[in-house]
Amino acid sequence: MIPSCQKYKENTGDITSQLVSAMNTHNNSGKNFLDVSFPDNPFDEAGLIHNQLITNILSNGYMDNDSLKFIEGFNLYTGFNIQNLNVFHHIMDEFYPLAFDNDGNYLSNFVNQLENIPNLEKQTLNTFFTEMEKYEDYSDKIYASKNAEAFIMENQNYTSFMKERLLSAMAIYRYSLHLWHTTLPNEEKGKCKWEDVYSRFDALGEYIAVTFGPEINELYGIVIEDGKDVYRYAGAVSLSAAITFTFIPWWFC
Repeated sequence: MIPSCQKYKENTGDITSQLVSAMNTHNNSGKNFLDVSFPDNPFDEAGLIHNQLITNILSNGYMDNDSLKFIEGFNLYTGFNIQNLNVFHHIMDEFYPLAFDNDGNYLSNFVNQLENIPNLEKQTLNTFFTEMEKYEDYSDKIYASKNAEAFIMENQNYTSFMKERLLSAMAIYRYSLHLWHTTLPNEEKGKCKWEDVYSRFDALGEYIAVTFGPEINELYGIVIEDGKDVYRYAGAVSLSAAITFTFIPWWFC
């Protein structure tokens, strides 16, 4: 048993090393890596649903410094039924400090403590998010994410369940990156690594929903029944940071 376990660990390291190489590989197939969409990913809609939710709330004035109006808009576009901002406080207080330090640098603590998630999946997530810190240009991040997604789709070491979670999370990352890159005012771009922090935390929102769904339901009455609910909850994670800076300006930076 020991040699077998050791072999698995070595293979896991090999796979994540291959992932890093894939993310940095230039692709001359003519695909447009500046286009945020990636139809090759069968879970691309995860990012699309995420962005639609946030865009609806932002564009219809539900973030205009009125917490009650925000709650109204959030319930309208998610189908959830929250009564206050406690769920957002919970996300920022419980999960955010496990994923980022005070400077917005990625931490592996949140992913590492996830239960019922294979080690390869955890290492893939941590590798993906850590590698993204190395890219400065927005288009390079989109390019690297699509390469990572293609690698996972083609690699037989990932089970169908692992692929669904990883590909959904990466689609959310990609779309969220695009949303915040185009939404944040120019003077905010790069401040405290906003784009990277938002997009990576949004992607982890899927894992918060999948892993802590029963707790979320019990505490806040948010029922997560299917994939679309998961993607909408990932939008809630995204908005947690946004409303923190809107309604609670003392938090972060």
